[in-house]
Amino acid sequence: MIFEIKDRLVNKLLGKIPLRIVLIIPFVLTIFATVVIVGYLSLKNGQEAVKEVAGQFLNEVTARVERTLPSYLYIPNKINQANALSIETGQLDLNNIPFLENYFWKQVNIFDTIAFIGVGLENKDNIGAERFNKDLITIRSSSKASNYIFSTFETNKKGEKVKFLHSIPFNPRKRPWYIA
Repeated sequence: MIFEIKDRLVNKLLGKIPLRIVLIIPFVLTIFATVVIVGYLSLKNGQEAVKEVAGQFLNEVTARVERTLPSYLYIPNKINQANALSIETGQLDLNNIPFLENYFWKQVNIFDTIAFIGVGLENKDNIGAERFNKDLITIRSSSKASNYIFSTFETNKKGEKVKFLHSIPFNPRKRPWYIA
């Protein structure tokens, strides 16, 4: 009896649904499911491909940095060694500030990849030359004569100070590079 009621109910419901809909709904559901699955798999594969390409790019950049960094650091290291030797042999007089300013300016001018060359001394003197851009090399110095005010001057093509830019109180002995 229960089965008869159930069969009649199913027949009544199915009898009212057109055959066209009964055939189309499973087909549409199958297509929809296929599109969702393909989209999901494409997304996952795309993410994996992006991760792989990003990893390859990172490895390539790392390799370039590892190849380039030693040559980039080679020149500053050699300049420091040459300057240390010049100080050791007495060729650089650490008490002649105008000479040191000109000497460091010439070095920065020669080595176009160098931004700053200078020296900070125990007596608080600090002398150097700095490249701000390809057209501007400045002289920066402080000494007892300037009351240890670190002044920056624009220079001309001969390395002569032509314009005062700015100044700050400065003690190189308190700087991390000096302490180290």
